[in-house]
Amino acid sequence: MGMYKYITGALFIIAVFVGGGAIATLRHQEAPSPTIRYGISPYQDTAIPVLSQSLGLFEEAGLHVELVNVAWDDIIPALASARNTVDVAIGSMNTLIPQAENLNVKGGGDVIFYAPFYLFKGIGFMVRKDSGIQSLSVFLEKYPDDRDRAIREAMLQLRGKRIGLPKGTADEQMLYSALKTAGMTMGDVDVRYVKFADALPAFLSGSLDVIATGVTQRTEVARHGHKLFMDGEQFGFVNVDGLMTTERFAKEHPEELQKIVDVWFKTVNALLDDTNTNAQPIIEYLDHTASTRYSLDEYKNAISLQEFPQSREESATLINHPSGKYYWKRIWDIMTNYLVLTGQASQPVPYMYYWGEVALKNN
Repeated sequence: MGMYKYITGALFIIAVFVGGGAIATLRHQEAPSPTIRYGISPYQDTAIPVLSQSLGLFEEAGLHVELVNVAWDDIIPALASARNTVDVAIGSMNTLIPQAENLNVKGGGDVIFYAPFYLFKGIGFMVRKDSGIQSLSVFLEKYPDDRDRAIREAMLQLRGKRIGLPKGTADEQMLYSALKTAGMTMGDVDVRYVKFADALPAFLSGSLDVIATGVTQRTEVARHGHKLFMDGEQFGFVNVDGLMTTERFAKEHPEELQKIVDVWFKTVNALLDDTNTNAQPIIEYLDHTASTRYSLDEYKNAISLQEFPQSREESATLINHPSGKYYWKRIWDIMTNYLVLTGQASQPVPYMYYWGEVALKNN
């Protein structure tokens, strides 16, 4: 499945997934309900709250939760729809930022990224084995204390090279930022906008020098002996996924949200400690709702593309601290600068839509 959920949407499935496996139709609710409607998408990572439900962790925490299936691309609009669809959801900081100006600034919405839970690291660029181009990793080893210099020297090798990637994706944002770090622009490289699936044969036939890859293409390219040039982990640009809600809901239900955060980390620990057993409820759910049916080994491989902190402290160290490997402001700035420079946003997206620093503090 990999990063496709960050690029393409599925149909908006309007259904509620209830603990025992029953599916009930989502109905419009006129009055605020004590039940928390929790939006999840049918993918290996976003469906993890199914295990929380299966293990009885919501009940144990005194929460009444209904899990609502929402297509990945509909998560932000669903939260913005005046609490008639979901109250909270598993979503991405990276999908909020491009929509924030229209939804929040112009639209009067109050969607926020409440707490970072995990990271998706599958973004990557591959380079031809016969190109003579050295990987970013070589320069990171050479300049361990100066990531910008490493990026600059790596990127200067790409001047005039044919680079294939899908337009408007996290890959393009990362390329844009890398060129900017190197003092280059998109005009210094020969960008060809192509879908992942079309870029692969063009690269293998020699028509492209560098391509952005999803997880499946990266595997296929490596089979042919070509190599990784740069990925999101090395660059420090990843998808930050976690709990999303609205400012209004966060202010009205602070204790419930903190309990949901605690349940997430308990669930992830259970999943990682005994994946063979605890992946089963998630796999069964995906069998009914997703386009991909996972074997246990395939599920394990799919979740290996994410990095799951196992506590509030670990997540805060990685994402909230300025020295953290995936410091949220660095990623936020890469995305918002890209939107402004490409004319997709009139001004930088305000930091106030990120509540993670407060949300992860220990009670």
